[in-house]
Amino acid sequence: MTASVQPQLGALAEARRHQSFVGRDAEMAALERALDEGGPLVSFVHGLAGMGKSTLLTEFAIRARE
Repeated sequence: MTASVQPQLGALAEARRHQSFVGRDAEMAALERALDEGGPLVSFVHGLAGMGKSTLLTEFAIRARE
């Protein structure tokens, strides 16, 4: 790949990431409360395999850095 194509792929991947993460508003809000002053020090995410725990936490980490 040429250098000019890589930034375009990065932008496409970012756009698709935002489109593919839907729902989970309550769960995301609970995780975001951990960032608040006086928020919980520990958050526990659990569920069956394939329910989207890793996707939820990945999106949370991205949003927390923004």
